[in-house]
Amino acid sequence: MAGGGGLFSVARWDGRRWHRYGPEDGLGTTRIHRIYRDRAGHLWFLGLGATGAEAADSSAVFHVSDGRFYPWEPGRELPSRRIYAMVETPDGAFCFGTLAGLSCWKNGGWRHWSREDGLRDDKVFTLDVAPDGTLWFGHQHQANGLGYLDPRGRLHYLTAADGLPDERVWEVRTDAEGGVWASTERGLVYLHEGILSVLGSDSGLRHLRLWPLLLEDDRILVGTLGGGLYTLYLDERAVPAPLLDVQAPVVRDGIVQVSWKVYPYRGQLPPDRVLTRSRVDRKAWSPWSTRRELEQDPLAPGTHLIEVQAQSLFGRVSTASVTVEVVPPFYLRPVFLLGVLLWVLGMAGVGGLVWQRQHRRLQQREAYFRALIENSSDLIVVVCPEGRVHYISPSVRRLLGYPPEDFQEQHLTEWIHPDDRAALRDLVQQAWKQGPTTRRVRFRNREGAWRTYEAVGQTIEGDIAGHAAIVINARDVTEREAAEARVQALNAELEVRVQERTAELEIANRELAAFSYSVSHDLRAPLRAVRGFAEILMQKYAERFDDTGRRYLNHILTAGEKMDRLINDLLLYARLGQKAITLEPVPLAEIFHRLRQTFGDSLASTGACLDLPEDLPQVLGNPTLLDQIFANLIDNALKYRRADVAPHVRVQWAFRGDFVEVSVSDNGIGIPASMQDKIFQMFQRLHRQDEVPGTGIGLALVKRAVERLGGDIEVVSEPGVGSTFTVRLLRAEGPVPETDGLHDGMRHRYFGT
Repeated sequence: MAGGGGLFSVARWDGRRWHRYGPEDGLGTTRIHRIYRDRAGHLWFLGLGATGAEAADSSAVFHVSDGRFYPWEPGRELPSRRIYAMVETPDGAFCFGTLAGLSCWKNGGWRHWSREDGLRDDKVFTLDVAPDGTLWFGHQHQANGLGYLDPRGRLHYLTAADGLPDERVWEVRTDAEGGVWASTERGLVYLHEGILSVLGSDSGLRHLRLWPLLLEDDRILVGTLGGGLYTLYLDERAVPAPLLDVQAPVVRDGIVQVSWKVYPYRGQLPPDRVLTRSRVDRKAWSPWSTRRELEQDPLAPGTHLIEVQAQSLFGRVSTASVTVEVVPPFYLRPVFLLGVLLWVLGMAGVGGLVWQRQHRRLQQREAYFRALIENSSDLIVVVCPEGRVHYISPSVRRLLGYPPEDFQEQHLTEWIHPDDRAALRDLVQQAWKQGPTTRRVRFRNREGAWRTYEAVGQTIEGDIAGHAAIVINARDVTEREAAEARVQALNAELEVRVQERTAELEIANRELAAFSYSVSHDLRAPLRAVRGFAEILMQKYAERFDDTGRRYLNHILTAGEKMDRLINDLLLYARLGQKAITLEPVPLAEIFHRLRQTFGDSLASTGACLDLPEDLPQVLGNPTLLDQIFANLIDNALKYRRADVAPHVRVQWAFRGDFVEVSVSDNGIGIPASMQDKIFQMFQRLHRQDEVPGTGIGLALVKRAVERLGGDIEVVSEPGVGSTFTVRLLRAEGPVPETDGLHDGMRHRYFGT
């Protein structure tokens, strides 16, 4: 008994007690996975040895002699020290399933098979040999199907497309009759003479996740993964095949309909679970299914043979046949043909010319489309619904390096990356059911490299090799996929850089906040001292100064006030870029109501008129910023007025998409065209300080505040006529129709208090 690791390597029962054997008895490992008896009766012990450099000089295959274990020297040359299975072939070779593939020792030399040689996975977990020398194997957890190595050394696989209930094969055993038994995670598989049968819950298995199999003369023991042990008595294989009762065919307009019934032997299977298939005139058989009827497309007049087969649970096949006579339509019967024979002969000459012309045109079209396909830069494949290749374009030689004949009647999945086989099967199924379908799959070229193809599948109408088919147009997108990966990498790098720039911006904002504090504290303190002492001198000691001294003091006070306003404006400008702004619905009527009160004295002193509409809308904004925006615009309209002309300030509004446009117009001195793009910059002034007081920051503050609210501002002005500043702000209410022009309904005019 193999220990598999733990307290002992192997153990032997002598009828009275157990004898345990380990490294002290010559075993080089404590983990023996399997014990195998060869044709001569010798025992072989297969170990799960170490991996890596420490295992390079060791063997994991042992045999016993005189009560001691010895490493099998050729085993040192195996590519892996993890040995899962062993078998002796009819020609005397010893074959091993390992973690690194399949290896066979014969006539003093090794031959190895791995992924590079066509294995779908390097781990060969189970192995057995059929009487004809075919090696059958499975990969355990990996869903790669049931593999076999034919006597000529070529690898093949059976998959779900061939009828496997599951492609994870845990154990393979062959019997003396050439049958192959395989345990999967969805039932027991029996393959004999090309007929594949699945034994599941219908046959008495209540737990379908299977592993070990033990073949005896009259039974097979089936172990499960957590569900106990089952016994299958092989005398069931002798049960006759189901009886077939084929009904009389029905022929309508050349279409033949045939149905049949099946009667399994003594209820071995429910009648509706018995698999049958059919064919016409010895052509290809239909797939095994539970269908019980055949509807054949119109057949040519004459006698036709229809054959039906049914298989038992263990693949025994019964065959029944029936002949059907298809009577030609009246226009093909001799009586009718005799009447038109002369007419046909008379038209034969003309018809022959027409036929030749049409045939020539058809040949030209066929040559044209064949040239298109054979010279296409894409790979064009025609497959049946099960995935077998009926046609592949010659471009496969240029694109993948294989001759087209290598693919004929083979499963296309043999050239597809294991991770993409499900995508290919889904492509075929979806194209069959729903129409054009696109998937990306990887093909292996002759050098062993994987190339990514974008494959589009579509059903072909009509018969291809006896049934409908799917055409797949595949284009190599390996370079495009690599470019997409580079773009994604660049996007990720850009995101990192944006985060870095954001962090730098946050640092700059903190430094700006520190600068604002410095300006507020360090500059204002000496400024307050200068202004304070100048005011004391003016109040208490003015009589001691002459006119020039008092003028100088006035200059100091005026400059101090200007400097204080400049500092205030600079701080306000800096803080506008730092402070988080919360947008909320703000009625513009409230904003202009406060501004009317604020500018009441200025309106009165200048004789100005403030013209406001009655129905000002709401906007999304911030009350403080909106006060600053429109206060600056109204203040500028009052300051930059024409001599001897009373200022007139007019406010209008209009909806524009998602925005509200609010315009503030005046009849002032206007702005030259050369300055209209500059007035929103810092310290840009149109007049000297002694002409119009100001800091040159007001409109820069307005522009920054408007932008913080998600809007923008522009100006239209004409010197000597006036200016119009238009502010675009987000509107608070839902979508409403746009207005054709500025809103100019009921208005109020204010002249100050």
